[in-house]
Amino acid sequence: MKKRFLSLLFVVLMLFNVCYAAPVSLNAKDLVKESSRTYIEFSSLKDYGLKTEMKDGAYTVSDGKASLVFKKNTNEFTVNGTKFAMDTKTKIKGNEFLIPLRTLFETLNYNVVYDQKTKGLKLEKNKENTLPVKEDTYTVTKTHKKVASLAPSVTEIMFDLGAGDMLVTRTDYCNYPAAAAKITSVGSMLEPSIEKVIAQKPTVVIAETHFKEDVLNQLKKAGMEIIAFNTPNSMEETYASIKTIATIVDKNYEGRALISTMKGKIAQVSLKTKNLNKPTAYIVVGTGEGGEYTHGKTSFMNEILNICGYTNAGADADGFKYTLEKLIKKNPTYLLTPGYATETVKTGAAYKGLSAVKNGKVVQINDDIFSRASNRVVTEGLKELLKIAHPEVIKDLDF
Repeated sequence: MKKRFLSLLFVVLMLFNVCYAAPVSLNAKDLVKESSRTYIEFSSLKDYGLKTEMKDGAYTVSDGKASLVFKKNTNEFTVNGTKFAMDTKTKIKGNEFLIPLRTLFETLNYNVVYDQKTKGLKLEKNKENTLPVKEDTYTVTKTHKKVASLAPSVTEIMFDLGAGDMLVTRTDYCNYPAAAAKITSVGSMLEPSIEKVIAQKPTVVIAETHFKEDVLNQLKKAGMEIIAFNTPNSMEETYASIKTIATIVDKNYEGRALISTMKGKIAQVSLKTKNLNKPTAYIVVGTGEGGEYTHGKTSFMNEILNICGYTNAGADADGFKYTLEKLIKKNPTYLLTPGYATETVKTGAAYKGLSAVKNGKVVQINDDIFSRASNRVVTEGLKELLKIAHPEVIKDLDF
């Protein structure tokens, strides 16, 4: 009886720690380190106040609010039924099922940090993201289930969160994933049909980058809550946008899972490219009579290029504005172009002296991936860039 009481008391104390954010030290015997990753034994998770179940090859972990389901030797796992893909696979070692540590606990809203005193790892509980959420002059005060998307990145994030079925509008440019085509389009981002938006009866409108305040104000007057994001300047700002959208649609666990898996993949690529030679690359955003435009140092793509082992030739851009004279002076190793600009760059008289043109290093890239701050710039974009200059890295990735 006494042993049973002590066991119950231990669980209660662990739950107390979970609820009140006291740091929890991880027992080193529960952890397995392989390469650059740390895994935790599934059998130990109950000691950290979590519920676990193994049934029909599925390993379920729950904190009482969300269920995470992992399976053997796969990157995929689900959070409340929504699929995500990690940067590494689960493993079996002896009789133990091993789960990537950071993915698990970051999804459950912890930071995994190094404890200087114990020389080990500990868990620090984060505050839950709560409403209201604000972005510039816009505020959302409650959760929503009928969402009007006015930007491709917003549409992609909604689907990544498992909230695609909440979308009631999209724009003509929202072409990914394929399921987005079934959603009512309201036209362009800058000049959407206000009548079409209203007709779909959304309760919240989410816009990004290309929007007009007048349009948003009219929708606000029609009774919708509004939030509008500027284009993220970094991956951290991208994560912040994802977290905000996740809060608005009551998908906080899914939002954390998405962010954690993105960070994991970026960390693995960064680790493998940090000591490589870094050729210069210039991304063509605009060219021709309208002038030269590229991703400068205040663009999230500047960060993505660096992660993939490049030096961004356009880092000194004034916002996105560049000049042909500066481009010629930089003479980058690679010119990365969207489809519409590829022939112009390859055959145009203005570019014929560039070494990238002479050496056949003008490479067409998918502009949709690299202009949208969403999960796809990580899951597809990293490998697309690595394939160009560092293909040897791809074979060492586990995603």
